[in-house]
Amino acid sequence: MKKNIVFIIAILSIVVLLVGCAPAPTAPPVNTPPATCTIIVRSESANVWGQAVYLDGQSQPNSILTPWGSIQINNVPVRTQPYAISVLQGNIYSHSEYIVVQPGVNYVYFYNF
Repeated sequence: MKKNIVFIIAILSIVVLLVGCAPAPTAPPVNTPPATCTIIVRSESANVWGQAVYLDGQSQPNSILTPWGSIQINNVPVRTQPYAISVLQGNIYSHSEYIVVQPGVNYVYFYNF
């Protein structure tokens, strides 16, 4: 009987030891920053130019668009809603082009003002 009790205690000790050595639970995922992208706005006409390019109604710094030229807008958050892009020429806004961006480089072409 004494042998059985020692044997049971030894088995229980091994089980407790093995359960205590089980792998630790995995840590929660680290919050990753939101994905960003670049939008390149291109003029595809001599008539498309302007002193400012607007992204969702916000003027972009250093965004003078020349005829047949392009400007680059960096660090644009990727989202599922489309962005509206327009060009300011004098006191007149162009029509808006809409784009749903993807990570990486996205192009918007203006063929007419």
